[in-house]
Amino acid sequence: MITHTIVKSSTLIHEKGANSDHKDIDRSTPLHKASFAGHVDCARLLVEAGCHIDEPDNEGITALQKSTYNDHFQTLQFLLQNGAKILAADLKGSSTLHKAAFNGNLPCVKILMEKSIDPNVKDNEGTTPLHNAVYSGHVEVVSALLSYGSDPNAVTLKNRSTSLHFAAFNGYLDCQKLLLDKGANIDALDVKKMTPLHYAIKREHEDCLQQLLENGADLDARDYKGRSWTEMTNNKNNSNL
Repeated sequence: MITHTIVKSSTLIHEKGANSDHKDIDRSTPLHKASFAGHVDCARLLVEAGCHIDEPDNEGITALQKSTYNDHFQTLQFLLQNGAKILAADLKGSSTLHKAAFNGNLPCVKILMEKSIDPNVKDNEGTTPLHNAVYSGHVEVVSALLSYGSDPNAVTLKNRSTSLHFAAFNGYLDCQKLLLDKGANIDALDVKKMTPLHYAIKREHEDCLQQLLENGADLDARDYKGRSWTEMTNNKNNSNL
């Protein structure tokens, strides 16, 4: 089926003069579609036909960024080899590395990091690729980003959240341990004066709570309502947390 599609595409592009940059309702081009699906042979035909490799869709997303959405890396490699802009960002400032991290695409993350990309690049909200990987619970990607120098204490702009806040909030124990081992500030305060310990309690993640306590989390830290961790723990009405 794929071979038939490639042959048909080749005929349309090379013999019929089809527009290789034709856009659908979302302003996605055929290259966006091929990259998202991981069809590197189709991408090659489109590039050879002269399509604009960095053409953005209506969200500012390029084909290179689309190539990180599924478990593909050959398409990403091909696009990079053919001049795709590695630092392109969408309308929200999200880079290719942000998307690879959020989607848990470890091969793509490694390829991008080997190109000496700044691991601490931020989007418009101050979110880093590490924030994205932790928020999504992709342990291997978190480990890889930390090994390449991602800052475990980087904070988002609006909420002043660290990656450790995200790990505790979502109950990702393995991510939390990786961050703590790399020097994450265990008592970091976000905009609500909440520490990771507060979120572990609020979300009832007992394993994360235990790990934070074992690593020296401040027992005297008080949340935005002025409550200590013991007061939060003893509060039976969790809807009021």
